[in-house]
Amino acid sequence: MKFTLAIITVLLSMKLFQVQAQDGETIRTLTQESMVNNSDGVQIELAWLLADPFWEYLINVNPETANTETGEEFYRIVSEYTIIVVVMAQSRGNITFTSEEEMRKGMSLKGQDGKNYEPLKSSDVSAELNMILGIFRPIFGQFLGEMGANMQFFVFEKENKKGGGNIRSSSRARCNT
Repeated sequence: MKFTLAIITVLLSMKLFQVQAQDGETIRTLTQESMVNNSDGVQIELAWLLADPFWEYLINVNPETANTETGEEFYRIVSEYTIIVVVMAQSRGNITFTSEEEMRKGMSLKGQDGKNYEPLKSSDVSAELNMILGIFRPIFGQFLGEMGANMQFFVFEKENKKGGGNIRSSSRARCNT
């Protein structure tokens, strides 16, 4: 199953960039609803919530995963968590990217209950999701260059210990850096 999941992840990540070229309007809409860009020319801050509608679209637009058990399994894995992609940098002649470690120090999400939640450590995330994100990282770098290579994936619990929602990964969800 892990091999199949790895192949599907590669197919879906490549499909993301192919679909953007072919069906840019749908992808643009999905990303605009879930992306925050606080850049001022010197400081670059970009956060992108990979919300459930994004995953659903990506799975359903791909013939290898649409209406298949593998597509359903992929969705089950990614939809268990709230996933945010973040890139931060300073641009003063040269671009200096902020490391994952530095970002993690100040990273939190305000949940629906008003509390702040820190990102999970990779050891607290399922092996399947770690594998999926491990495949997405270099593909983002390949397609988006240095900025894509420096995008960091932060994973949060979707529900708190009491079963209440932290961040609902819907098309209306918003994130702030």
